[in-house]
Parts: sequence; C-alpha cells; structure tokens
Amino acid sequence: MSGFIPEDIINRVRDSVSIVDLVSRYLSLKKAGASYKALCPFHKEKTPSFVVSPARQSFHCFGCGKGGNVFHFVMAMDRLSFPEAVRVLASDAGIKIPEARGPDVAGEPQRSERERLYEANKRAADFYARMLNSPAGGRAREYLESRGISDEMVERCCLGYSPDSWEGLVSAAGDSGVSADLLCKAGLAISREEGSGCYDRFRNRLMFPIFDNRSRVVGFGARTMADDSAKYLNSPETPVFSKGRNLYGLNWARKSIVDNKRVAVVEGYTDVIMAHQHGVENVVATLGTALTREHIRLLHRLTERIDVVFDSDTAGQQAAERSMELFLSEGAGALVAAGFDVRIATIESGKDPCDLIREQGPEAFEKAIDAAVDVYAKKLDIASQRHNTGTVEGKTRAVDEVLGLVARVPNAVGRQLRIDATVRRLSDTFDIDDQTLRARLSQIERHSRRGERPDQEPTAPATRYDAAERGVLEALLTAPETAPEVFDKLRADDFGSEKLRMMFQMARDVYETSGTVSGELLMRKLEDPDLASLISRVLNRPPGPDPQKAGSDCIRVLLRRRVQKKVRAVRKEFERARTLGDDQRAHELNVEYLKLQTEVQAF
Repeated sequence: MSGFIPEDIINRVRDSVSIVDLVSRYLSLKKAGASYKALCPFHKEKTPSFVVSPARQSFHCFGCGKGGNVFHFVMAMDRLSFPEAVRVLASDAGIKIPEARGPDVAGEPQRSERERLYEANKRAADFYARMLNSPAGGRAREYLESRGISDEMVERCCLGYSPDSWEGLVSAAGDSGVSADLLCKAGLAISREEGSGCYDRFRNRLMFPIFDNRSRVVGFGARTMADDSAKYLNSPETPVFSKGRNLYGLNWARKSIVDNKRVAVVEGYTDVIMAHQHGVENVVATLGTALTREHIRLLHRLTERIDVVFDSDTAGQQAAERSMELFLSEGAGALVAAGFDVRIATIESGKDPCDLIREQGPEAFEKAIDAAVDVYAKKLDIASQRHNTGTVEGKTRAVDEVLGLVARVPNAVGRQLRIDATVRRLSDTFDIDDQTLRARLSQIERHSRRGERPDQEPTAPATRYDAAERGVLEALLTAPETAPEVFDKLRADDFGSEKLRMMFQMARDVYETSGTVSGELLMRKLEDPDLASLISRVLNRPPGPDPQKAGSDCIRVLLRRRVQKKVRAVRKEFERARTLGDDQRAHELNVEYLKLQTEVQAF
C-alpha cells in the first residue's frame, strides 16, 4: 500500500518533520494558544478555521473538514500519492529510502511516473546549463549580459541553453539512461510523425527552468535566440506541470511574500530575475498566460495583497483588463470581496520591470508598485481613455463598464462596500448624482443575474445512521474505555460507509495488537486523506460532556439498523414462501419476523 516503503521508514519520516515548519512553507501561520491558525488553503473563507496542532502533529480545517498529519498535508497541497509524499518528506529530512523492487519489476527499482518526470526535467536542466557554458551558448550568454543578469543569478536560477540541433538533448539523455518516451511525456521532446524516435522540442533557445514549491524542475520557459515567430515557448501540460497552476520564481519568493505581506506579479522571467538580483524578492511571474483562479488561490495562501504589474502600452492595458475580469469572476471575486487586496501597477516609462530596475534601480520599481490602484480605479482609467468622455455616449459607456465590474462582485457585503466607493468616484469624475448611478447599477445587476445558476448542487442531508457510524468511531478516539463494548457488539458490516468500515477494521486491529485505540495510533496507519480528516476533526475539537454515553447511544442505533435489515429480509422471504405455497416455511418465517419486531422495539 505504501509503494514498497518499509513501515519503520515511514514512521521515521513522520517523526522527523515538524507539522508547524512544514505548513509554514505554504501558509502564513499565527499563534493561537497552544496551536496555530491560518486561512485554509483548500477552500474560500474570511475567518481562519485552519488549525495546526504541534502537540498532535496534525492539522484540521473546521470549515471544509480536511485534516491529517504531515503526509496528508503534502498530499493535498502538492497533489501527491501517499508514497510520493513520504518520499518528498524523506528527502527533506535526509532519510534514505531503500529501493525495494515491486513483484513484477525486473531491472530498475519501481518509481512513480511523476518521480521519473522530475528526474528527466532535472537532467535536462543540467544539460542545458552545460550548453550555456559551452561555445554553442555564446549568443545566449551575450543576451543575458545585455539584460544585466549576473553570473550569480544565472547559476542560482539554473539558466541554460538548448543547442541549435534536432537531437542534442535526446542524444545526451539516451547516453544517461533517460528514454525517449520519458522525454516526450515530460514535454522535452516530440515524437516524429514518420518513422521512429523523437526530436528536441526546444532548439536554439535560452532556457529558464520552472520550479515547483519544492524546488523540483517541472517545466521550462524558452526564449528564442533567432528570429522565430514564437519568441517564447513553454513546456506543454504534463502530469507535473501546468501553466495555470505554476508561477515562475515562487520557490524563491515564498518567504519574502509572507514576510512582506504582499506579492508583485510581473509578466517576464527576466523581470523576476532582475528584481531578485536587486533584493526585491517578493516577485513572481505568470508563464505566458493571464493570471488564473489557481494562481490567485495559490497566492492567497501566502498573503492578502497582490500587485499585478503591467506595461503602459496597449498590450499591457489589455492584459490588465483581462486580469480585472478574472479577479471579479466566479471564485476569484469572492477573494476580492473577502478583503483580498488586488491592485494594478503600471510601468509608465514604457520599459519592462527588468530594464526599469537595471537602469533606475529597485527604488523605481518599488515606487511603481506603491502607486498601484485598485481594480475599479484602473477600470475607470482604462474606460476613460477608450471612450470620448467629452460626449454623453462616451461617458455612458465608460460608466457602464465600471459599474459592470462592480456588479460582478459575488459577495453582498463586499459588493455594497465597492458600490459606495465606486459611486463616489464616478460621481466626482463625471459629475453624475449618486441616485442616478445606483439606479443604473441596479439595471446592470438585474441583467447580469439572468440565467445565473447556483454555485453548487444541494447535497443530501446526512442520516442518523451516518451520524451514528461517525459517533461510534469518535467515541473510540475520545473515550477509549468504550472499545470493549464497541468491538463486542459491532461488526464491520454494520457500517454502510466503506471508508468508515475500513477505519473500524483498522481500529479493531490496533486494539487487538496494543490493547487500546487512540487517534495518534490510527493516524500513523492511515494513508487515506478522508479518514485522516475525520480523525483530525475529532482530535482538534473538545469532546462532548459524556463521550462514553454518546458512544453507547450510537451503538444502539447501529444495532437497531442491523435488526431492521433482518426484518426486511425475513419479510421478503416470507412473501416468497407464501407465493410458492410453502406454508410450513411461511409459518417459521412469520415466527421469526415477530421475534425480530420485538427486538426492534427493545432499542
């Protein structure tokens, strides 16, 4: 179940990692008594309900219910399997995992596809770095020098060069044992349409390795050193890389973002590198795309302020508008309404951030960031430039664009606050009275609501039996003295939920082995994140006034259901016997039916 990782190694890794230190890599934690709190990274919320307990080495969100130990946290944050999470944390802790072979593997030790893709990307990055320092990389080195990027940053960012050949990487990878098929899966090579084999995806390009939050190479950005129509290329989507979920430089910027309580998002790789080179480290870049909801949610885990930096040219203004639409669209708009401070900064000099910093110093860049305005003020500025506000028609269009943006804020309280501020701004700018603007906004809101659907389908309410199943297991964790009664009276098939049935069986195994049951013991055995969340919820909330009585009550509910199932089965068999004319069997079943009915009444 654990990918052939010995259990003693899993225990060593778990005991070597501090849950507080681990979560702090991803979230900004605040001390709350003996625990720590943060805004949950797994769902949208205004008030922190995500709790980290150093004493129990666990986390739990009382909003969405996710919880568990260090492994379950990494699984959820990085979308990893249990064995992958163990390997990641083992590497961090310096614990070597002996490579066991799977039962059907002959040759290399069994590794997951993701691990092999990480390795392929790392070897490609090493190859490109060697090529940058070779005679073939001369033009790429000249370009870096012209942009003012230091040798130290070239090395720190692992910059490289893909040679101007069709099989440079393919050949080098083959010599080191990386298959062509793996290169294609990693997006580093492309299969030939005719014939066998593959060829390099990136040729004659300056290579920017893209790292995930664990500093693993997951993909590449590539700038041409020729006159290609495609100035930049990115790795395609792979199992370990997505442009919509990764941000360039976040692995270096994470601590500075948390410390400074803000992040600047720029458009280019060299913008990030130059900012970091000059000590402005809370800067990241998108990967040739507009900001996505995943980007915004990722950043919201670290800070409540984001400054998006655009050029002052037409393309920059268009990109700014696309981002504003995203900020207020479904999902991201809730973050803005909940107080996520989103601002738009513009580089007015016509330069990109890299050149601005190189020529005028980091102070010029920071000054532009400090002058950032909220999305509504920026929308008003863009709309005023687009339309001739000296005419009634132009003024009307500009007003409608700004009010249309406000109407998209999903949170009622947040929308009202935005309405008040925006109406005042429009009134001052265009000399229109407040009531007229509010009336127009109401018209726009009614129009925008047409055809809207609820965000979520209603979920079925939990039955009393669902509650009883959970109640029995909670009693085991909070009142271990109930264990003899639970395991004496109940069986695994008394649980309708497959996951809770598994947890009951595991709890029984732990009880038979150790003579007791505890959340800590169970958590050590669990790979399933849903079961871990259930345990963490119990461990991180105060028990009820009488958990033993509550457990006994839940046992009775489940025993009653067991008898009722028998009643239904006997009744069905009784009807069948009567249909077949088997009076003797029908009589026996009727006696049994009446006896079971008496048992039901006893509960």
